[in-house]
Amino acid sequence: MLWRNHAHLPFDILTRWLHNHTPLEIQTRLHQHGKQMVLLPMNVG
Repeated sequence: MLWRNHAHLPFDILTRWLHNHTPLEIQTRLHQHGKQMVLLPMNVG
């Protein structure tokens, strides 16, 4: 099995996918309603 030694790996993949795709999905939906969104990168911590 690919994830035998990494039981948490599927969750990490899902978390990364959601983290990477959520801003684009929000921006797309806002654009469809005539709104704009600007993403500002920032360091937390």
